[in-house]
This record gives sequence, structure tokens and C-alpha cells, in this order.
Amino acid sequence: MPNDALKNLRAEVRKRRNAVTAKENRIKRNTGVDIRNTSQDPRRPVGVVERYNRQQLTKYLSELNSFMSRSVGYVAGAGNAPIPKADWLAYKKLEKQYNAIGEAHFSEFKDLALPMNDGLTVAEREKLMVPTDKRMQGEVIHRPYSPLDRDASRVKGVEGLKKLTEGIKKKLNSNFLPSQIAAGRKQLEQMLTAIGNGDTVKDARKLTDFQFNILWNYTDFATTVARVSPSGSNRSKAVRNMESSDRYSAGVIEDYEHDIREFFNWASTLAEPRSEASAKRSKTRKTRKARKAK
Repeated sequence: MPNDALKNLRAEVRKRRNAVTAKENRIKRNTGVDIRNTSQDPRRPVGVVERYNRQQLTKYLSELNSFMSRSVGYVAGAGNAPIPKADWLAYKKLEKQYNAIGEAHFSEFKDLALPMNDGLTVAEREKLMVPTDKRMQGEVIHRPYSPLDRDASRVKGVEGLKKLTEGIKKKLNSNFLPSQIAAGRKQLEQMLTAIGNGDTVKDARKLTDFQFNILWNYTDFATTVARVSPSGSNRSKAVRNMESSDRYSAGVIEDYEHDIREFFNWASTLAEPRSEASAKRSKTRKTRKARKAK
């Protein structure tokens, strides 16, 4: 026969469980998110709880109390899937940091005039490529530090948010950009080798990471190379159609190769940006030399 203390504890658990049910109903009414019978629901079957001992009841009561905290809330994911508000806000904080890095990165070359575009700058080209309404988008353009502004309604619940959080943390790592550039270089070399243009491969290797990054990710260069690639999946439909007539295909391919050369010539002239960090190091070296001279 349970003693009075255990009876009181069990009664407190029942009362708190009812409070949790009421909160879950309010959440559904106010946000559309229904967490009942999901992994986010702290309630357990009444029949099971009635058989709990003192230790189990105490632990369960703590879980119910934690759920009742004002800090516990939810936002609606895809299909109104429950996403803990605290986790969503933590993700959006990382997204803000990521976008700040991207903006600083983009500012180094956004005003560069692109080749063969009547003076169109990198930033102006960007505006033409990004949808006007990108609120619901993920990465609207695939490249390093593509701007992010994800909406919770596009996230597939807790697991989906977990994957997004892990992904953005990788992008915040200092090795992210170098790894993306290395992958781009490898892909370009494979495409150029397939074309049979070994000299161009050598030219590509001469480009600095700064030059290659702009060329590969912020111009029409990659698209131009893909159009003369022998791969059926990469070669444009227009070029494949024109290949049926040798009279036209030779001229088209020649034009594309000329454009590739123009892109390389342009990229090779791009000057490395002088970051504040490098400027400070240079200033420090000059100061030390001046002191030694004295």
C-alpha cells in the first residue's frame, strides 16, 4: 500500500500532466503546431505512470515541469511539424553569422566589372540571378556563402533543422571556402581535360584562389565551359542540336572556346584584396623595421 507521500506525488504528477495537456492545446490553437503524440510530447500513458515508483515519478514530474517553462515554445515547420522555438532561434543566429561572413567576402569583389557584359558588375549580375521574393528560399544560388534566409515552414521538423544546423556550422569553419575552391578546381580540370584542352588546364592552375573563386562562382564562366563539355548532361541542348550540322557546330564551339580564353585573361588580372588583417601585419612590420633602424 503506497504511503501518503507517494500518493501526493502521484497526484501532483496527474495535475501537472493535465497542465501540460492544456499548454499543448494552447500551442495548437495559437500556432497550428500539434505536438501531441510526437517526440516533443512529454506526456506518457496514464496506465504506465500509475505503476511508477517514487524515483520514476520524481523524474517524470521534472520533465513535465520543464515543458511548462515559459522558454519552451514551438514554431511551425513543414506541414506544421513541431520545431522547438529555442532550437530555431539558435539556427537563425548561426544563419546571421554566416550571412555576415558572406557579405564581407562578397564586398571584396562585388564592384568588379565582368568581361563580355557591357560593364555589368558582379553585384549587378547577382541581382539579376536572385529571385525578387526569396523569403521562402534556401540557397537561391549554389556557391560559397550564398545568402540564406530560411523560413521555418520549409523545414522538415526537428531532424530537418538538425541537418541544417550541422550544415551551416560546417560553413562557418575557416576551412569551408578553401575546400569549396579546391573542389571547383578539380571539377574544372575534369571538364577541361574532357574537352582536350591541356593548355587551359595549366592556365587554370596559375590562378590564385581569389581569382579562381570569382571566375568559377561569380561569372558565366562555368556555364560556358559546360556548353563545350562532351558530357551529354552538361552540354546545352542548343549546342547538341547544332551538332547535327558540322557547318554550325564548329563555329559555335570556337566561339565558346574564345569566351573561355577571355574569361581566363580577365581573371588573371584581378588583384588580391588587401584585408585589414594583412594591412595591420604590414604596418607592424614597417614599425619594427623603423625601430631597428634607430
